[in-house]
Amino acid sequence: MIFGAGGVGLSLIVIAKFLRARNIIIVDKDLAKLKIAKDLGANYQIQSINNDEIRNEIIRYLGQLPEVSIDTTGATQAIECAYECTSSTGRVLTLGIPDYKAKISINPLDLQFGKKLLGSHGGLSIPNVDIPHIFNLIINSSNSDHKEFI
Repeated sequence: MIFGAGGVGLSLIVIAKFLRARNIIIVDKDLAKLKIAKDLGANYQIQSINNDEIRNEIIRYLGQLPEVSIDTTGATQAIECAYECTSSTGRVLTLGIPDYKAKISINPLDLQFGKKLLGSHGGLSIPNVDIPHIFNLIINSSNSDHKEFI
């Protein structure tokens, strides 16, 4: 599940499709961005900022909460929602940069069951190495469907 249909969130959809992810859910409040996300291959689009509504939609789509959620927004409300809408043993990765004074509220009991809340620190990538590597994976893919993203 991806929170935020901006440049990073939309790129994650493309990568998830390339990796053959089956259930890609995108959450954003902007209907136009969700339309782009659908065109890129997101299976489910949720337009909302209400945590309970988002959680209910996810369960309606999947029958359960996902194991992985990624926040690309940095918004405290989105981070909290991603945490609430991920299974009790799942992982939540924050890619967006929150305000340095921001505070989030989570249920710490989930941490006892193995839920993880992780930051990315820029993804720890080395762009001049990693980006060419990703392009090479796409170019050399046996699945010609991915050639359109080069």
